[in-house]
Amino acid sequence: MARRGRPTVEITLSAEERSTLQRWARRHSSAQSLALRSKIVLACADGHTHAQIAADLGCNPVTVGKWRHRFAVDRLDGLVDAPARARPARSATT
Repeated sequence: MARRGRPTVEITLSAEERSTLQRWARRHSSAQSLALRSKIVLACADGHTHAQIAADLGCNPVTVGKWRHRFAVDRLDGLVDAPARARPARSATT
C-alpha cells in the first residue's frame, strides 16, 4: 500500500547524536519537553511512523512532525529551547 501525505524527512543519527539524545531522554535533570523531543527523534531514527510515535509517547502526530523537521534542519540545536526574549519595560504614564 502506498504511503499518503507528504514524504517524511529521513533521520539518520551519528553515534554522538544518538548518545546525546539518549542521555537527554533519560536524565532526571532534563526538562520534560527536551526529553520528549529527544524520544521523538530517536523513534524517528528507528523508522517509526508519526502515528506510532505519537501513540507511544502520548503526543500529537503534528508534534512529532514538527520536531522531526526541526531536527532535520538544525540537528541537536533545533531541539533546545531558545532563550526567552525579555519584554521591553513599559514606561508608566499617569
